[in-house]
Amino acid sequence: MSGNHTQNKGYRHYMELLNKLFTHAKLRRALEKIRIPLGVALVILLFIYGRPEMYIPAVVISLFGELIQMWSSGSLEKNVVLTIRGPYCLVRNPMYLGRFFVILGALLLVKNIYIIVIYVGAFSYYVANRVKREERHLQEIFGEPYLNYCNQVNRVIPRLGACEKKDTLFFRFRLLVRNNEHLNFLALLAFYIAFYVMSAITR
Repeated sequence: MSGNHTQNKGYRHYMELLNKLFTHAKLRRALEKIRIPLGVALVILLFIYGRPEMYIPAVVISLFGELIQMWSSGSLEKNVVLTIRGPYCLVRNPMYLGRFFVILGALLLVKNIYIIVIYVGAFSYYVANRVKREERHLQEIFGEPYLNYCNQVNRVIPRLGACEKKDTLFFRFRLLVRNNEHLNFLALLAFYIAFYVMSAITR
């Protein structure tokens, strides 16, 4: 019994440290400054260790995620209006859901289950902490309407019936461009084209 108590105490202590790590303001700012070099390093590693036979499933999953992100960007006017349309009728955080699949597809190229498991755990924990901060921010901006929205729509598990069909199908290309999602799509396309060409050359 005392052993279980010690284990539970150790687990809680570990989770508290992990929470502090993910919510540390200075660490977040430092990571934001180096996110581009980290992204470039990841791309280089994927070019080196990526497996050509995983190309098609990787592309399919990444494009699925990017379509979610494009739909989200085409519905969102950030911090201007409370967005309850497009994919935001189904989940409160569709952008993160889309990003999850974009990166998951790219990581599939290395064909390593351990990397995938680590990624899923780390991404889930990161998003859970970031979403909490963003929800506090949105509550300050939009108040009671945002709380009502949270009661109607789940964070990441799709839930039907929160909006009318016309609102759920909402999409505006001008919003997608304003949110720069077209640049993300082009970058993703360039990455997979480059990977394909390099694989063909070295085959």
